[in-house]
Amino acid sequence: LIRWRAPEGVRHLSLSMRPSRNLIRTAATTVLATVLFGAGPALGAGPKTFFDLLDRAWAVGELRLSAALEYRDGRLLVFPAHLTDLVHARLGKPRTLMIVHERSPADSEPFLKEGDQFLAAVGVLPDHSYWRDNLPATKRHEILGGRRYVFKSSDPAAMETAKDIAGAYTATLALGMPERARRQAGVMVDALLSGVPVLAEDGLRALLRSPRLARDLDGASVARLAAFLSDDSADPAVRARLALAAGEQGADSFVTVLEKLA
Repeated sequence: LIRWRAPEGVRHLSLSMRPSRNLIRTAATTVLATVLFGAGPALGAGPKTFFDLLDRAWAVGELRLSAALEYRDGRLLVFPAHLTDLVHARLGKPRTLMIVHERSPADSEPFLKEGDQFLAAVGVLPDHSYWRDNLPATKRHEILGGRRYVFKSSDPAAMETAKDIAGAYTATLALGMPERARRQAGVMVDALLSGVPVLAEDGLRALLRSPRLARDLDGASVARLAAFLSDDSADPAVRARLALAAGEQGADSFVTVLEKLA
């Protein structure tokens, strides 16, 4: 018997051992309606996730920044950086980077500064990027996803968790289907249960966007999701986000997961 306690204010969401599809769909729709009309912040309709960034990253790893070169009166910073712990690279083993960072007008201080150490996915900027600024004649790089996906050493637990998630996910990229999809679904469940808000939210979104979620979840992943759904201490806001993310696909994938768990 799996019982999922709904967010406060939502009733009749317990699932029996053999619930009907209509009952499950009604339960998912009820939670979705509650979220839409007053249960907290909504997920966007299609932002990239950490996993999307890992798919297209040129390199992923732990970086340490050196003193910045300043352009545009300090509004454009270019940091020589060293990859101190390489998690993944598309080609070879890069060690030095040139990170371009544009300061937000709202920042009293730059988000990135000399000495910062963090985990991030990195992309290569086009050769003609920032040509007006006469940047050094070398490859230029960007932090994919911006500051949301900069996991700084000031929160070592989050940085190490992000590193583990990134390593496990990028290790699947060389696998063939359907094994790659199964392994990736497992990593998304890891992210959901990680306790790191950015990773948990992205794990939810990535799982519920999967067109073949029930097929891709193996027994271990199903068991972990079942434990999460039946855990009274699990964050109700996270479960509300799960329902809302499901609603982006008409709740079909959410229904499939609940049926499988039940």
